[in-house]
Amino acid sequence: MGVNMKKGQGSIEYLVMVTVALILLALVFHYVYTSSKGVPITGITYIDPELSPEKPGYDHPVTWVVYKYPLGCEATKNCDFYVSVNLHYYPDTGKYRFWVYANGDSADTKKIRVRLCNGATGEWNFPEDKGKNKINGVYLHEDDFPCALSIMAWRR
Repeated sequence: MGVNMKKGQGSIEYLVMVTVALILLALVFHYVYTSSKGVPITGITYIDPELSPEKPGYDHPVTWVVYKYPLGCEATKNCDFYVSVNLHYYPDTGKYRFWVYANGDSADTKKIRVRLCNGATGEWNFPEDKGKNKINGVYLHEDDFPCALSIMAWRR
């Protein structure tokens, strides 16, 4: 009373099931991969003139604060992107002026958006805006520090 099966019929059914499973797995991988590209990388760094290294060669104190991704990379090497804050102090007014720019690998980075603690924002679209200043000469007072710099970056 067994089921009448032709020779090799079980292996064909097995191959069809494996093929369907592989197709489903490929669809799930494709969906997860494409949807993850829409999620930005987020970061935050704090700007504090007292904790930032001063750069020599200027007639007034100048410091740089750099946010790098991935963390620990060197800004000009092996970084997918970096955001640099150039901070000038003017003792006669007691104010600081900011210049912010973003740079990095255009093949990996699609867009970067930053927001300073005072609400100033900048957005870079790669490769067109790579290395450009997008926040120019924004003023902050000494009592505005430490100032948070929020970063969002979208990858390709």
